[in-house]
Amino acid sequence: RVYRLLGCVLTYHGGLPEVGETLTYDIHLDGHAKQGDTRLMFFHYDCHVGGARRLSVRQGQAGFFSDAELAASDGCLWRPEDQELVAAPRLDPPALDCPRRSFTPAQVQAFAAGRPWECFGDAFLYTRAHTRTPRIQSGRMLFFDQVESFAPRGGPWDRGYLRAHKRLRDDEWFYEGHFHGDPCMPGTLMFEGCLQAMAFYLAALGYTARRDGWRFEPVPEEAYKLSCRGQVTPGARELIYEVFVEEVIAAPVPTIYADLLCTVDGLKAFHARRVGLRLVPAWPLDEGHPLLERAAGRPAPAQLARAGEFVFDLRSMLACACGRPTEAFGPIYARFDGHESVPRLPNPPYHFMSRVTRVDGAIGELRAGAQAWVELDVAPSAWYFAENSSRTMPLCVLLEAALQPCGWLASYMGCALSVDEPLMFRNLDGTGTQHAEVGPDAGVLRTRARNTTLSRTASMIIVGFEVECHVGELRVYSMETVFGFFPAAAFEDQPGLPTTAAQRGALERPGAAPVPFANPAGARLRVAAPMLRMLDRVTCWEPEGGAAGLGFARAEKVVDPGEWFFAAHFFQDPVQPGSLGIEAMIQLLQWCVRELGLADELRHPRFEPVELGGALTWKYRGQVVPRDGVITTTLELVARGRDERGAYARAVASLWIDGKRIYEATGLGVRVVDDPSERGRHGRRAPLSLRARPWLRDHRPTWTVPAVPMMSMVELLAGAARADERLIGLRDVRVKGWLTVPEERAGALRCDREGDRATLYLEAGEGAPEREIASARLLTGAAPARPAAWPALTGEPSPRPYDDGSLFHGPAFQLLERLVRTAAGASSVINLPDPTRRDAGAVPRPPIGRLHPLLLDAATHGIPHDRLELWDARLSPDHVAYPAWVPELDVYGPPPTRGPIRCEARPRGLVGGAAFPAFDIQIIDADERVWCQLRLVEACFPKGPLGRAAPPLRRAFLRDHIYVPGVSLTRTGARESVLDVAALA
Repeated sequence: RVYRLLGCVLTYHGGLPEVGETLTYDIHLDGHAKQGDTRLMFFHYDCHVGGARRLSVRQGQAGFFSDAELAASDGCLWRPEDQELVAAPRLDPPALDCPRRSFTPAQVQAFAAGRPWECFGDAFLYTRAHTRTPRIQSGRMLFFDQVESFAPRGGPWDRGYLRAHKRLRDDEWFYEGHFHGDPCMPGTLMFEGCLQAMAFYLAALGYTARRDGWRFEPVPEEAYKLSCRGQVTPGARELIYEVFVEEVIAAPVPTIYADLLCTVDGLKAFHARRVGLRLVPAWPLDEGHPLLERAAGRPAPAQLARAGEFVFDLRSMLACACGRPTEAFGPIYARFDGHESVPRLPNPPYHFMSRVTRVDGAIGELRAGAQAWVELDVAPSAWYFAENSSRTMPLCVLLEAALQPCGWLASYMGCALSVDEPLMFRNLDGTGTQHAEVGPDAGVLRTRARNTTLSRTASMIIVGFEVECHVGELRVYSMETVFGFFPAAAFEDQPGLPTTAAQRGALERPGAAPVPFANPAGARLRVAAPMLRMLDRVTCWEPEGGAAGLGFARAEKVVDPGEWFFAAHFFQDPVQPGSLGIEAMIQLLQWCVRELGLADELRHPRFEPVELGGALTWKYRGQVVPRDGVITTTLELVARGRDERGAYARAVASLWIDGKRIYEATGLGVRVVDDPSERGRHGRRAPLSLRARPWLRDHRPTWTVPAVPMMSMVELLAGAARADERLIGLRDVRVKGWLTVPEERAGALRCDREGDRATLYLEAGEGAPEREIASARLLTGAAPARPAAWPALTGEPSPRPYDDGSLFHGPAFQLLERLVRTAAGASSVINLPDPTRRDAGAVPRPPIGRLHPLLLDAATHGIPHDRLELWDARLSPDHVAYPAWVPELDVYGPPPTRGPIRCEARPRGLVGGAAFPAFDIQIIDADERVWCQLRLVEACFPKGPLGRAAPPLRRAFLRDHIYVPGVSLTRTGARESVLDVAALA
């Protein structure tokens, strides 16, 4: 006999449990009964979290049944036509029109993965701008494959209906754990699949589109009667979910009430009466953030501003972007911890406030004169240095670092608290001057923002500020600016800026064939890289055009709702940052300078972020939102030439959206300087020399010349992920060849990124062409579930491969301590070096970085690279293998820093022929958790005469330069020695 649940009444109390909470169950057995040979039991229980009840189960019924009794079940007797319904239901209309009435497995998976626009159609493109879109579970926790019917006013009740389908396999993952010797799908998972189907229905009605960050949960404090009369066991082939909608409520909290029915191979197995599911406010920061994870081990800042006990630290700054408002400003903002939206700071990667160190003025005190002192930690590896045309902070970033403290101070003063309706925060005007550049070595950018004016008319609030930014004692930027808080109605049918006939003509007159806005091959003077590039194509270029006859240009950018800056600026209020509109104008002016050849005489030309010392004035009277079509930038040069500092150009510019002029800028200037320093370079760069990377002396694949390990290339590629991104893996890591580092080499490695593709280049030196070294595709996002750790192999210990010269690695790389190698693979134990050791006797080793390249390299040391015939008889003993390709690599958290570490390597056959053996590798931390899992493909090469020598003899000859009988680079006769270069190669 086997145990089966028959039914219960389920009630949720409060929200669902969160990560870190402990669930405590209080279960009571209320009685027993016997019906024939069947034993029945009756029970109830409560689940508590932190002393508060979260779930109660009443009228629980279960029994112990024979296989015959279960097979004889008549199933649930419920029929929709017999159900008594709510007499006057709310059946609110959809928020968006979804034209589809069925959904393929790929479309369902797209919704579960956070791409609702791919699932529901073009009407849902707005969701591409979401920071964290509402979704259902993915992977193995997604319990239906496809939706066969979606009928918003269909079904037997004419109130709405959905039918979803899951094709069952005999190896479903849940059979293994439920129950031992009695595989069966848990009824709780069947219920979970029903809730997912309800969530899918709500999303298909368009209710998630304007609710970025929200999540689904059962309606609390309502009793749900569940009835179980069938089962899913191996051999079952089809599970059907049906949602019979009774009510749909659109706002303020979208909610659906429905009866739920599961049918297994034609038998009604599960029914739930009038279950409620709702879409509730939630905040992405509740799931953590990579910036907080990175800051966790650092000492606390010496000075932080406070409002009572509330501290304005990094977490508070990030909460201003995508967290609970009370985590941003404390209890004074409790009103906004529900469904009402609040003005936000931008999300990373466009968030430029690390902390507030001082505030003059009381929180919530709405009067002019408050001041705030803000700091931004400027990381040398920050994305904007790599994406800019040169390694200097672009004006858009410096401008945001000056503007964002104004927005923070306005919220601190309580502007949003003083109005009863949701407000949006927009920059209106400003004049700013950049006095000096901010480079990767800046350390900390300090900004002081002072509120100068404050006025209110009805629901609109206008605030003015004076701002100064410093690096150390150096003033780098000063600005006066005005912002406004506006209700949503203020943005309907905005007229834009006044437009003259000449300005309209500049927008509309025909030009030559469009030219892609990009960097031509070999261009010495570069525009920004793709992420920061704000133009797609130049549609008109007149070198002698414009009112002054000095040049006119027009360029366009197609609005993409999935563009990174919409999700960054702002959470629940996606709009292009005005600073990026100014950046578009600067980039078009830079393009004009390059086309005019103004800097052709400079040997090392690079752009300053903007002309230093010049006052730039801007005015905004409109916005770019995800539904818009084409952004157009028009520009007229008013001055150009050369002076003792280089070349310069000045212009007036406008930005248009779908034919409406919404931005204008005067005093716009750019300058080209002659700069041979590192600041004149572009991209993410790392020095390549034995002086900069002394550990390479211990990595000589032929015992002679140092070479960069493949796993160091993997680390450099991983470094293209931004600090605010959680790197969860790489795909298709390919190495294009050996990268040797002779004693005299002094070059650099540059990593470029476009989208999710990272490419590593060698910059060999002055005049030498760059060479592609490696490439990979980056995976970023939520941390995936860890796989189970493989068991260690058992057998006799093998010698360490370093001891007899089987591996060439020197002391810096010799981490493997114990090794068991069998025909099934290898199990090794790695002892990690102390990362804090800095004494003179410490062996120089690579930094831990994102992926701990030293550990990744050591994980391969158990593979018998020069004796792979031990693992696969198809491989020749006359070949040796080296890492060449990593098709996939997944990581499940920060790299471990303490040992012992267990590494498991398993042969996985050949890829495309006998020259490419494959291996699966797991790296398991000291707590027996998988940190990394990867597939490695190696390339086999002939050993040659030297390679066929015994490892100790080969090492003595090549590394130690010792005479070894029978080992030689030459063929020696009676009177001559002949060096065969072909044999040597």
